[in-house]
Amino acid sequence: MIQLQKRSPVDLNQLYRRLLESGRHRPGRRASRSPALSERAGELRAAGLTYERVAGQLRSEFEEESSLTKNAVAAMLRRHPSEPRQTEQATGIAPRTVRYIHTILHAALKDALRWNRVVRNAADAATPPSAAAARSHRPHAWTAEELRAFLDFTADSPYLPAWIFLATSGCRRGECLGLRWVDLDLDQATAIISRQVTALDHRVIVKEPPKTKQAHLIRLDSGTVAMLKRLRTDQAQAKLRLGPGYHDEGYVFCRFDGQPYHPERFSREFDRKQQYLNRDNPDQQIPTISLHGLRHTWATLALRAGLDIKIVSERLNHSSTHITREIYTHVTPPMQSDAAERVARLIRGS
Repeated sequence: MIQLQKRSPVDLNQLYRRLLESGRHRPGRRASRSPALSERAGELRAAGLTYERVAGQLRSEFEEESSLTKNAVAAMLRRHPSEPRQTEQATGIAPRTVRYIHTILHAALKDALRWNRVVRNAADAATPPSAAAARSHRPHAWTAEELRAFLDFTADSPYLPAWIFLATSGCRRGECLGLRWVDLDLDQATAIISRQVTALDHRVIVKEPPKTKQAHLIRLDSGTVAMLKRLRTDQAQAKLRLGPGYHDEGYVFCRFDGQPYHPERFSREFDRKQQYLNRDNPDQQIPTISLHGLRHTWATLALRAGLDIKIVSERLNHSSTHITREIYTHVTPPMQSDAAERVARLIRGS
């Protein structure tokens, strides 16, 4: 550990380099099971034992596996025995994030300098990633035709209403999953985006909006409103069927029993459906995007349709239009060209 007073620009540059090369945190993964355990599990299954009995027998034979479950046994046996277990390599974080870290350090050292804790601000002479390197990459998005193909393919999925809402609202995953019926006014076609559903250590967490931040109001299109009305009717029928077994927490997009979707499973299912679509339609495959790509898709389609960037920025709840322009620079230049043509036509009188 180096004392704050002895920090030099070289130390900061080394920090930035490490972050760029291997700064990304990888969640810990369960250690692989021993080959002996896997081999014994295979023998017991071949003898006709159920997964439950196999797990019980292994717990008695291997003291270190006292918490082994039948699901763990099934997952262990599904893996190909000859397939080497790959370890994830540490990867670097984005230049934009490193530059942001530099900004925070610079501000902190500036305060330390003002309080006479250091004799100079080492960040003044450090070299973070350039502004050009930190500029956001072009986001991956679908065309309108590709989006329709995906929604048509997933017509029987219970997640479809949530995917439609994401595609037509431009909101984030957590905002969509945190939406409750009290946040909707279907007569006025509005939705209040406030709380978020997220995951921490694989546990579902509901984040209520802070007191200092106002809720975000968006307007809904008629097709989305109609979809939400059908969904409300379906949920009312599910409540009647399940009775006390229905956990009525008021979520719009939820499991069959009313509990909120797990965000990670929600994203994995989105990825899986894309794989199935491309597998079943090899001649009409669509690009693979992340779930957040639905938000980018809405913004890209909106800008290409001629919506003012201020309206798009407000819809996305960006703090300024500058952020929207930085993210969607690949969309705005054609719009500017179109504006130039419109003005020129007015001047020429044509």
